[in-house]
Amino acid sequence: ERAEAELLKLNSIIKTLALERVEWEKRYNDAASRLKESSKQAEIEKNDLEKALEKACEDFSDQLSEWKVKHDSLLKDFRELKLHLQNARQQVVQMEESKTQIEQKLEESEQTAEVKQREFALQLKDAKLSMKKLEKEKKQLEILLEEERQRSISHSH
Repeated sequence: ERAEAELLKLNSIIKTLALERVEWEKRYNDAASRLKESSKQAEIEKNDLEKALEKACEDFSDQLSEWKVKHDSLLKDFRELKLHLQNARQQVVQMEESKTQIEQKLEESEQTAEVKQREFALQLKDAKLSMKKLEKEKKQLEILLEEERQRSISHSH
């Protein structure tokens, strides 16, 4: 009887262990299933992230190319503006030199004009004196002519 009681006890323990084993297998299978599902989801997310990263790299590369084109264009414009500025500076220097030359010529012309004006004034003064002398000579000649006429008239009478 004791052996039977021990046997029933052992059978009861075996049944309990079998039920626990089935429960643990069920939990293990559920966990494995969830892990498999999580792995699939993680793989999908990883693929999505890789695609997003690849797209972001392409977009960045495109943006970088656009920036390079803009940079090159701005650099070209800057160089052209720098050249125009240098040319403008040269023109300003040339204009300043021309202005200085013109001012010098103008000053020389003014000085020449002053000298010529003085010379002309002297010539005019000489001409007036000569005119006065000629007027005096004319009057003297007229007087002589009148005297000569008077003589001629008195001699003819």
